[in-house]
Amino acid sequence: MKRFSVFAFLLVGVAAVLGNGCQRRAERSTAASNAPAPASATPTEGKRERAISRLHPAQARIGESINRQPDGSSAIAVVGTGFVRSDKVFWGGQPLKTVFGNGTTLTAEVPRTLLSQPGDVPISVKDPTDPQSTEIRATFRLLPRNPE
Repeated sequence: MKRFSVFAFLLVGVAAVLGNGCQRRAERSTAASNAPAPASATPTEGKRERAISRLHPAQARIGESINRQPDGSSAIAVVGTGFVRSDKVFWGGQPLKTVFGNGTTLTAEVPRTLLSQPGDVPISVKDPTDPQSTEIRATFRLLPRNPE
């Protein structure tokens, strides 16, 4: 049973006890609940808004694990908007094993070999199953090792 149906049922019951005027208001309330949403409330057709707001972490030192996983591998979290299950995270153009968290979070496994050279690494997200998908980008910074 839908939530508004239970609410309307209670209103009609109270209206029957209090009189006919309340019942008319309850019926109008029920009719309004069942009315279709106005056209302006429907989602926009076409391209979805996609953006990367941040990487977690956004930087690391070469040779260090990041977001260490139970199996010892590293991972990066990509936080943004408009993600879909088929999105892939790319590290310098190389696809990473990607896990869809929800529409705002993707997690990708980063092989240790990719954490070996200092510099800025382009991180991108793209849906390889959708040729119309917009590629979105961010930058991950690999810092030199700490001097010992």
